[in-house]
Amino acid sequence: MKITLINPPIEDFYVTGIRRQPLGLLYIASALIKGGFKPVLLNCHSGKKSVMELPAEFSYLKPYINNSDPGIRFPYKNYTHYGMSWQEIERQIKD
Repeated sequence: MKITLINPPIEDFYVTGIRRQPLGLLYIASALIKGGFKPVLLNCHSGKKSVMELPAEFSYLKPYINNSDPGIRFPYKNYTHYGMSWQEIERQIKD
């Protein structure tokens, strides 16, 4: 049986290398292989990124994001989608 493990893209103000590593999924894949399955890892982290609209749950940060006062300025300017688009992921899964 083929099982697809998905390392999803990140949507956040920033991304780091450690957050992109699918270590947990690789442990799961190893266990699946030992159980006779054929796991496939879909790593949705690519060099692509696109700025997104700030989600409603972060709207309280708006006064700080573009503030010119360094004492209260938020360190990140944009909320970003890092990795494959959701449409691209859907195409990959269907293939």
